[in-house]
Amino acid sequence: MPTGVNVILSFLVLTLLVVVAIQTVSLLREKDQQRILLFKRICILVTIIIILIVCNIVTWPAWLYNSDDLKKLKKQGNEIKEKLEDYRLKNGKYPIDIRESQIVLPKTKYGRWQYEIDSQGIKYYLRVGHYGDNGFVMYGDSVMKGWGIDR
Repeated sequence: MPTGVNVILSFLVLTLLVVVAIQTVSLLREKDQQRILLFKRICILVTIIIILIVCNIVTWPAWLYNSDDLKKLKKQGNEIKEKLEDYRLKNGKYPIDIRESQIVLPKTKYGRWQYEIDSQGIKYYLRVGHYGDNGFVMYGDSVMKGWGIDR
């Protein structure tokens, strides 16, 4: 899903490539000094394009989520953890299926929270997000105190 910044950067790169192509065609017919000037311009434009592409790649995941979103996700995750601990205290174990606990896993703009339990029923895992769609996964479990984020 493209963001506004991705669209703008892509448009700029495409515009620069069109300008280079037009100048190349027109100046190829002229004298050597103008060809040297064209070469310098092309080098500058290629450098700008490379910088834009690198900035686009490096900062892409940061456009997809922000710190307020992560705070909200951590708050939701902590509420789920509290409900799971309450369930464990009442029933002596974590639920095998989250539906048996009547805990509703909230849907976020990064997808629905996911719950898994280990084969012994001793440890659970929570996560939200997707690398391909969101650029990160936030995760936690019954042992971790905080939350981890893989980007």
